[in-house]
Amino acid sequence: MLFNVRLKQLRELAGLSQAELARRLGIGRDLYNKYERAGIQPSYDTLVLIAKTLNTSIDYLLGNSNVNPDPLTTEEFLAQQGVTNPEHIAMLLSMMDLVKKDSESDSSVGEYLEKDMNMKQAN
Repeated sequence: MLFNVRLKQLRELAGLSQAELARRLGIGRDLYNKYERAGIQPSYDTLVLIAKTLNTSIDYLLGNSNVNPDPLTTEEFLAQQGVTNPEHIAMLLSMMDLVKKDSESDSSVGEYLEKDMNMKQAN
């Protein structure tokens, strides 16, 4: 499997946009997009950072191995990012569910949150 295909799969599995992963890597979104779309190979240092950020190995990214290390669970990822407060984790998981539902419906997360806030203020 080609590098760009694995890169996209791992990014999506991590729930990251191209822009967010580019930000974490310290590169521009346009350059990152070339990694996924045009198959441009990153520098070694960037490749190491990609593997670390996506919790995989360089060998897996480059197609030298078909064994991918176990991906992080959402909770493990949040802990890795320094989010350990159970209330914050629960809030973030709820927000992720809202975003998923938003992508499947006609309303937006903002509209939902506004309605939710209005209901809480009314009580």
